Parts: sequence; C-alpha cells; structure tokens
Amino acid sequence: MTTSDAVSEAAVEEKSLKPGIYLEEKISTIGTGSTAKSAEYRTFWVTLTVSEKSAVMVLLNDDFRPTAIRETFSTEVLLGPSWHYIAEGEKRYSILRPHLDKMLAPPATARSSAPAKSASSGNWWDGGAPAKAAAPKKKAEPAKKNNWWDS
Repeated sequence: MTTSDAVSEAAVEEKSLKPGIYLEEKISTIGTGSTAKSAEYRTFWVTLTVSEKSAVMVLLNDDFRPTAIRETFSTEVLLGPSWHYIAEGEKRYSILRPHLDKMLAPPATARSSAPAKSASSGNWWDGGAPAKAAAPKKKAEPAKKNNWWDS
C-alpha cells in the first residue's frame, strides 16, 4: 500500500458516516432591525440507523437521553460544516444503544382478554342467523288493594 492509497483511504473513512452522537450547531438571528442578535443553538443527536445515503437520528434531551423526536438526514447534510461527530461520546453511545434498539422494535400488539364470539353468534353483519328476540316481559300488575274508595 502506497502513501497515496493510505491518504485516499483515510479521506474516504473521514467522509463516511459513523454511528454515534453528533452535535448540530445552528447560528440564527433573533429580532429585527437594531435589536437583532445572533444566537447559536447546539443540539445533540444520536444515530438510530445508518445507511450509505442517510441516517435516522434521535434528538437527545439535556440529560443525553433519547426523546421521541426522530429525523432522517442525508449523509451530505450530516457531513456538512454544521454537524460534528463527537468521538468522546462513544462510551455514552454504547450505554444508549440498548434503548435505541427498543425504539427500533415494532410495538407489541395488545391481546384482548375478551373471548372471541363464534361465527354463529347471530349477527346480521357476519352472515349468521338472527338471534331470536326474547319475548317482552309482561309488567306485573299491581296487586289490588282494598282502599276506602273501592268499597
């Protein structure tokens, strides 16, 4: 391997997207006119999945825990000047990885504990025979009392 091969291989490796924690820096202007000020925003993201052309990232909160906010960024954006790979975050990334794997797992379906009705349940919409309607109950007639006006 020549030195030029080693240099070009290092450049390719430097340009590839690594799984881990990234810092996004944005400079924005707050206010208008004479009250306008520049503000710098720093947010930390962790890679959920990485491919050749994009990465799904999860926003980290102030305690460096994953939030529910997910975004897909292209590799070109993540390798741009406002994104920085945090090499010191590899230990933190290894701690976060099990939590991220849980986020990738499909949600478990809830099983209902109610028994399923049989096909011959008698509902008209499922093709069963209509259930026989119970005869309406007769109201019990009140017992006749011998009141002073009845006599």
